Amino acid sequence: MVTDTLSILDGNATAVNTMNPNIYPHQVDPEAWIEFYIGASPNVAEANISEFSHRPAKPHTLPSEIEDFVAELEFNFLTNGWKKDTWYMSSPIAIAEHPSYQAIVGKGQSVLPMILRDLEDSRAQWFVALRQITGESPVQPEERGNIDAMTSAWLAWGKERQYI
Repeated sequence: MVTDTLSILDGNATAVNTMNPNIYPHQVDPEAWIEFYIGASPNVAEANISEFSHRPAKPHTLPSEIEDFVAELEFNFLTNGWKKDTWYMSSPIAIAEHPSYQAIVGKGQSVLPMILRDLEDSRAQWFVALRQITGESPVQPEERGNIDAMTSAWLAWGKERQYI
């Protein structure tokens, strides 16, 4: 059973033993940690991770799976803050001016799949962000103001372009 987890925050990687937190945390090289666990024998619990914790960290590029995971965490963090702060607002402009919303928009097309999934799940006010990021609007003039119709139009757009 794997009891170690990797935590990446502000570019620092920390390994944590979830079964015995007193053993860890310690700074690790994320690439070595991942290589260690992915390439490890089936009996990972007996493996000795300490050899990786004493090497100085080197500049690296995180594997895309970790980059995607971190991007998803950041998106969720920003989205939760935005929704918590604007749940009572009715003005789409005021909702879209929230700093977390603007931070998400600033990430550009990389967040489109996450926005579209959230739109599908929560029907949140992502329409301004989608227009700003894509420069498009699949919403017909007669559908404006109809949240269900606008949501359907954007979800169809996202499926057509394979974002979802």
